[in-house]
Amino acid sequence: MSESPLHVVTGAFGYSGGYIAQRLLERGCRVRTLTNSPGRDSPLQGRVEAVPYHFDDPQRLAASLEGGEVLYNTYWVRFNHPSFTHAQAVANTRVLFQAARQAGLRRVVHVSIILINNIAWMLRRFPLFGVFGDGQYKLQPIFVDDLAKLAVDEGAASGCRTIDAVGPETFTYRELVQAIGRIIGKPRPIVPVPPALGYLFAAVLGKIVGDTIVTREEIEGLMQNLLFTNSPPAGETRLTDWARQNAATLGIRYTSELVRRRDRAGAYERL
Repeated sequence: MSESPLHVVTGAFGYSGGYIAQRLLERGCRVRTLTNSPGRDSPLQGRVEAVPYHFDDPQRLAASLEGGEVLYNTYWVRFNHPSFTHAQAVANTRVLFQAARQAGLRRVVHVSIILINNIAWMLRRFPLFGVFGDGQYKLQPIFVDDLAKLAVDEGAASGCRTIDAVGPETFTYRELVQAIGRIIGKPRPIVPVPPALGYLFAAVLGKIVGDTIVTREEIEGLMQNLLFTNSPPAGETRLTDWARQNAATLGIRYTSELVRRRDRAGAYERL
Protein backbone atom coordinates (compact mmCIF):
# COMPACT_ATOMS: atom_id res chain seq x y z
CA MET A 1 0.00 0.00 0.00
CA SER A 2 1.40 3.37 -0.98
CA GLU A 3 2.14 5.91 1.75
CA SER A 4 -0.19 8.90 2.16
CA PRO A 5 1.06 12.07 0.42
CA LEU A 6 3.05 14.51 2.53
CA HIS A 7 2.03 18.18 2.55
CA VAL A 8 3.98 20.94 4.30
CA VAL A 9 2.24 23.82 6.09
CA THR A 10 4.01 26.78 7.66
CA GLY A 11 2.62 27.68 11.06
CA ALA A 12 0.25 24.74 11.55
CA PHE A 13 0.14 25.45 15.30
CA GLY A 14 -1.09 28.96 14.53
CA TYR A 15 -4.31 30.36 13.07
CA SER A 16 -4.85 29.94 9.32
CA GLY A 17 -2.11 27.31 9.11
CA GLY A 18 -3.96 25.26 11.72
CA TYR A 19 -7.15 25.22 9.68
CA ILE A 20 -5.23 24.23 6.54
CA ALA A 21 -3.45 21.41 8.37
CA GLN A 22 -6.74 20.14 9.79
CA ARG A 23 -8.29 20.06 6.32
CA LEU A 24 -5.32 18.11 4.99
CA LEU A 25 -5.49 15.58 7.80
CA GLU A 26 -9.19 15.07 7.10
CA ARG A 27 -8.27 14.25 3.50
CA GLY A 28 -5.89 11.54 4.65
CA CYS A 29 -2.66 13.45 4.03
CA ARG A 30 0.41 13.42 6.20
CA VAL A 31 1.33 16.91 7.39
CA ARG A 32 4.65 18.44 8.32
CA THR A 33 4.84 21.97 9.67
CA LEU A 34 7.64 24.49 9.59
CA THR A 35 7.31 26.64 12.69
CA ASN A 36 9.04 28.97 15.10
CA SER A 37 6.86 27.48 17.86
CA PRO A 38 7.30 23.69 17.83
CA GLY A 39 6.12 23.43 21.44
CA ARG A 40 3.01 25.59 21.14
CA ASP A 41 -0.14 24.19 22.73
CA SER A 42 -2.32 23.00 19.84
CA PRO A 43 -4.85 20.26 19.12
CA LEU A 44 -2.57 19.31 16.23
CA GLN A 45 0.38 18.46 18.47
CA GLY A 46 1.29 14.83 17.85
CA ARG A 47 -0.75 14.73 14.65
CA VAL A 48 1.72 16.64 12.50
CA GLU A 49 5.50 16.52 12.30
CA ALA A 50 7.05 19.79 13.51
CA VAL A 51 10.34 21.14 12.12
CA PRO A 52 11.91 24.55 12.92
CA TYR A 53 12.47 27.12 10.18
CA HIS A 54 16.04 27.31 8.90
CA PHE A 55 16.00 30.51 6.84
CA ASP A 56 19.69 31.02 7.64
CA ASP A 57 20.57 27.61 6.20
CA PRO A 58 18.90 27.09 2.79
CA GLN A 59 20.24 23.56 2.41
CA ARG A 60 18.85 22.50 5.75
CA LEU A 61 15.57 24.23 4.94
CA ALA A 62 15.34 22.34 1.65
CA ALA A 63 16.05 19.08 3.48
CA SER A 64 13.13 19.76 5.83
CA LEU A 65 10.85 20.00 2.78
CA GLU A 66 12.02 16.81 1.09
CA GLY A 67 9.33 14.25 0.39
CA GLY A 68 6.59 16.87 0.33
CA GLU A 69 4.23 17.45 -2.57
CA VAL A 70 2.79 20.88 -1.75
CA LEU A 71 3.87 23.78 0.45
CA TYR A 72 1.12 25.95 2.00
CA ASN A 73 2.71 29.19 3.14
CA THR A 74 1.03 31.33 5.80
CA TYR A 75 4.29 32.89 7.01
CA TRP A 76 4.02 36.68 6.99
CA VAL A 77 4.86 39.88 8.86
CA ARG A 78 2.45 42.81 8.99
CA PHE A 79 4.78 45.51 10.29
CA ASN A 80 8.34 46.37 11.24
CA HIS A 81 9.51 45.75 14.80
CA PRO A 82 12.92 45.71 16.51
CA SER A 83 12.86 41.89 16.44
CA PHE A 84 11.50 41.43 12.89
CA THR A 85 10.91 43.41 9.72
CA HIS A 86 8.69 43.14 6.67
CA ALA A 87 11.75 43.24 4.40
CA GLN A 88 13.29 40.28 6.23
CA ALA A 89 10.02 38.36 5.93
CA VAL A 90 10.04 38.95 2.16
CA ALA A 91 13.65 37.74 1.98
CA ASN A 92 12.82 34.69 4.10
CA THR A 93 9.86 33.86 1.88
CA ARG A 94 12.10 33.93 -1.19
CA VAL A 95 14.52 31.55 0.54
CA LEU A 96 11.59 29.30 1.44
CA PHE A 97 10.26 29.18 -2.12
CA GLN A 98 13.72 28.46 -3.53
CA ALA A 99 14.10 25.65 -0.98
CA ALA A 100 10.75 24.23 -2.08
CA ARG A 101 11.95 24.24 -5.68
CA GLN A 102 15.20 22.53 -4.68
CA ALA A 103 13.30 19.91 -2.66
CA GLY A 104 11.15 19.08 -5.68
CA LEU A 105 7.75 20.16 -4.40
CA ARG A 106 5.32 20.40 -7.27
CA ARG A 107 3.25 23.34 -5.96
CA VAL A 108 3.25 26.30 -3.54
CA VAL A 109 0.04 27.85 -2.18
CA HIS A 110 0.63 31.25 -0.59
CA VAL A 111 -2.10 32.90 1.50
CA SER A 112 -2.74 35.89 3.75
CA ILE A 113 -5.65 36.73 6.05
CA ILE A 114 -7.26 39.64 7.95
CA LEU A 115 -8.78 39.25 11.37
CA ILE A 116 -12.13 40.70 12.58
CA ASN A 117 -11.91 40.02 16.32
CA ASN A 118 -10.23 43.28 17.32
CA ILE A 119 -12.94 45.42 15.73
CA ALA A 120 -15.40 43.70 18.07
CA TRP A 121 -13.01 44.21 20.99
CA MET A 122 -12.98 47.97 20.40
CA LEU A 123 -16.76 48.08 20.02
CA ARG A 124 -17.11 46.40 23.41
CA ARG A 125 -14.87 48.94 25.14
CA PHE A 126 -15.40 52.36 23.58
CA PRO A 127 -18.57 54.51 23.37
CA LEU A 128 -17.99 55.30 19.70
CA PHE A 129 -15.98 53.92 16.79
CA GLY A 130 -13.82 56.02 14.47
CA VAL A 131 -13.42 55.10 10.81
CA PHE A 132 -10.74 56.46 8.54
CA GLY A 133 -12.27 59.13 6.31
CA ASP A 134 -15.84 58.45 5.20
CA GLY A 135 -15.62 54.67 5.74
CA GLN A 136 -17.14 53.96 2.32
CA TYR A 137 -14.27 51.80 1.04
CA LYS A 138 -15.22 48.15 0.68
CA LEU A 139 -14.02 44.77 1.87
CA GLN A 140 -15.17 41.14 1.58
CA PRO A 141 -14.14 39.06 4.63
CA ILE A 142 -13.70 35.32 4.21
CA PHE A 143 -14.09 32.74 6.99
CA VAL A 144 -10.75 31.15 7.84
CA ASP A 145 -12.00 27.59 7.27
CA ASP A 146 -13.31 28.59 3.84
CA LEU A 147 -9.84 29.97 3.15
CA ALA A 148 -8.33 26.68 4.30
CA LYS A 149 -10.59 24.68 1.98
CA LEU A 150 -9.68 26.98 -0.90
CA ALA A 151 -5.96 26.55 -0.17
CA VAL A 152 -6.19 22.76 0.00
CA ASP A 153 -8.25 22.65 -3.21
CA GLU A 154 -5.57 24.76 -4.90
CA GLY A 155 -2.92 22.39 -3.60
CA ALA A 156 -4.58 19.62 -5.61
CA ALA A 157 -4.85 21.78 -8.76
CA SER A 158 -2.25 22.72 -11.35
CA GLY A 159 -1.18 25.88 -13.12
CA CYS A 160 -0.08 29.24 -11.74
CA ARG A 161 -2.85 31.61 -10.72
CA THR A 162 -3.88 34.23 -8.20
CA ILE A 163 -7.29 33.92 -6.52
CA ASP A 164 -9.02 36.68 -4.60
CA ALA A 165 -10.00 34.90 -1.38
CA VAL A 166 -13.23 36.79 -0.66
CA GLY A 167 -16.41 35.81 1.11
CA PRO A 168 -20.01 36.06 -0.11
CA GLU A 169 -20.81 39.38 1.61
CA THR A 170 -19.51 42.82 0.63
CA PHE A 171 -19.47 45.65 3.16
CA THR A 172 -18.25 49.19 3.29
CA TYR A 173 -15.98 49.49 6.30
CA ARG A 174 -18.66 51.55 8.03
CA GLU A 175 -21.27 48.85 7.32
CA LEU A 176 -18.95 46.13 8.63
CA VAL A 177 -18.43 47.93 11.93
CA GLN A 178 -22.16 48.60 12.26
CA ALA A 179 -23.03 44.96 11.54
CA ILE A 180 -20.55 43.62 14.12
CA GLY A 181 -21.76 46.13 16.70
CA ARG A 182 -25.39 45.10 16.27
CA ILE A 183 -24.60 41.39 16.39
CA ILE A 184 -22.56 41.53 19.61
CA GLY A 185 -25.07 43.91 21.22
CA LYS A 186 -22.73 46.91 21.19
CA PRO A 187 -23.99 49.27 18.46
CA ARG A 188 -21.88 52.44 18.53
CA PRO A 189 -21.99 55.82 16.78
CA ILE A 190 -19.65 55.75 13.78
CA VAL A 191 -17.43 58.83 13.63
CA PRO A 192 -15.37 59.77 10.55
CA VAL A 193 -11.83 60.81 11.48
CA PRO A 194 -8.90 62.01 9.36
CA PRO A 195 -6.61 59.07 8.60
CA ALA A 196 -3.65 60.72 10.35
CA LEU A 197 -5.67 61.24 13.52
CA GLY A 198 -7.05 57.70 13.37
CA TYR A 199 -3.53 56.33 13.02
CA LEU A 200 -2.36 58.40 15.99
CA PHE A 201 -5.18 57.07 18.19
CA ALA A 202 -4.42 53.50 17.09
CA ALA A 203 -0.73 54.03 17.88
CA VAL A 204 -1.53 55.26 21.40
CA LEU A 205 -3.97 52.39 21.98
CA GLY A 206 -1.34 50.01 20.63
CA LYS A 207 1.07 51.16 23.34
CA ILE A 208 -1.57 50.32 25.94
CA VAL A 209 -2.35 46.83 24.61
CA GLY A 210 1.25 46.13 23.59
CA ASP A 211 0.63 45.66 19.88
CA THR A 212 0.60 47.40 16.50
CA ILE A 213 -3.11 47.76 15.78
CA VAL A 214 -2.84 49.16 12.27
CA THR A 215 -0.10 50.50 10.02
CA ARG A 216 -0.12 53.50 7.70
CA GLU A 217 0.20 51.12 4.76
CA GLU A 218 -2.85 49.12 5.90
CA ILE A 219 -4.90 52.31 6.24
CA GLU A 220 -3.83 53.42 2.78
CA GLY A 221 -4.62 50.04 1.22
CA LEU A 222 -8.00 49.88 2.93
CA MET A 223 -8.99 53.35 1.74
CA GLN A 224 -7.83 52.52 -1.79
CA ASN A 225 -10.32 49.61 -1.89
CA LEU A 226 -7.53 47.02 -2.12
CA LEU A 227 -9.67 44.61 -0.07
CA PHE A 228 -12.45 44.70 -2.64
CA THR A 229 -12.65 42.81 -5.92
CA ASN A 230 -15.17 42.03 -8.60
CA SER A 231 -14.24 38.35 -8.45
CA PRO A 232 -16.94 35.82 -7.51
CA PRO A 233 -16.94 34.70 -3.86
CA ALA A 234 -14.37 32.04 -3.03
CA GLY A 235 -16.00 31.18 0.30
CA GLU A 236 -19.53 30.23 1.30
CA THR A 237 -19.74 31.30 4.95
CA ARG A 238 -21.43 34.66 5.52
CA LEU A 239 -19.59 36.80 8.03
CA THR A 240 -22.86 37.90 9.62
CA ASP A 241 -23.92 34.27 10.18
CA TRP A 242 -20.51 33.40 11.67
CA ALA A 243 -20.57 36.47 13.92
CA ARG A 244 -24.04 35.59 15.25
CA GLN A 245 -22.86 32.07 16.08
CA ASN A 246 -19.85 33.48 17.97
CA ALA A 247 -21.41 36.68 19.34
CA ALA A 248 -20.91 35.68 22.98
CA THR A 249 -17.12 35.39 22.62
CA LEU A 250 -16.25 37.62 19.65
CA GLY A 251 -14.08 40.50 20.85
CA ILE A 252 -14.00 39.44 24.50
CA ARG A 253 -10.20 39.42 24.41
CA TYR A 254 -7.82 41.47 22.28
CA THR A 255 -5.82 39.38 19.81
CA SER A 256 -2.22 40.61 19.89
CA GLU A 257 0.22 39.65 17.18
CA LEU A 258 3.17 40.72 19.31
CA VAL A 259 2.04 38.62 22.26
CA ARG A 260 1.75 35.61 19.98
CA ARG A 261 5.26 36.21 18.70
CA ARG A 262 6.68 36.52 22.23
CA ASP A 263 4.70 33.61 23.67
CA ARG A 264 5.77 30.54 21.71
CA ALA A 265 3.90 28.08 23.94
CA GLY A 266 0.39 29.48 24.38
CA ALA A 267 -2.47 28.18 22.23
CA TYR A 268 -4.12 30.25 19.53
CA GLU A 269 -7.79 30.91 20.18
CA ARG A 270 -9.89 29.49 17.34
CA LEU A 271 -13.40 30.86 16.93
